[in-house]
Amino acid sequence: MNGKLLMALLILATSGLYRMAAPSKSEAPVDLTVSVFNDAGVSPVVLMAAKNRATAILARAGFTLNWVDCGAHEPDKLTDRATESQCSAINYPQHLSIRLAGTLNNVTHTSRETFGQAYLDASGRGSYVTIYVERLTNSNATEIVRTGDLLGCVAAHELGHLLLGRNSHAPFGLMAALWQPAELQSAAKGNFYFTESEGERMRARFVSLSAESNTSGPSPRMGK
Repeated sequence: MNGKLLMALLILATSGLYRMAAPSKSEAPVDLTVSVFNDAGVSPVVLMAAKNRATAILARAGFTLNWVDCGAHEPDKLTDRATESQCSAINYPQHLSIRLAGTLNNVTHTSRETFGQAYLDASGRGSYVTIYVERLTNSNATEIVRTGDLLGCVAAHELGHLLLGRNSHAPFGLMAALWQPAELQSAAKGNFYFTESEGERMRARFVSLSAESNTSGPSPRMGK
């Protein structure tokens, strides 16, 4: 393994001394719908592992994820009318979208260490995430974390940006800008979650913005 590349790829969580999200048992989970456009052709086994991992991470933060499989990001390939309607019903913050990008031919504005990107406007709102699958699968991180689990962690991280808003990177943990071996080991063990504070902030912001969006209609698409 190229240690220097991993050091460049990922920011050290030296101790892991932070409280992971654990909502009160009396607190009802928040329903969040996520449409997934599998442009990269990720295999069903890997995609299921990714969804299971992201579901577990968000569940610890108090969210129940409802997935909508939308195939490739091409409307003419969505033959089921109900599915097409669901996939296009993006509405911030209740219904968000993840696109699994295949090639990187048109990606010139991000570094090779960037596995995903959340699109936010000036107010910190946005409904769309892109994950660069080719970059993720070719990284040294997959020597530590299985591809499906890594993809799920990246998905949870990017959804975290949409739910937390701008400037939501943390110095360590799931919401760190870059991950390093200590954090990847936590991910490999299935022990990689939002902090308690992040979970509380996400739920509070979700409830507030949901009430607002119910009176203003669907949000405009952000990013590309």
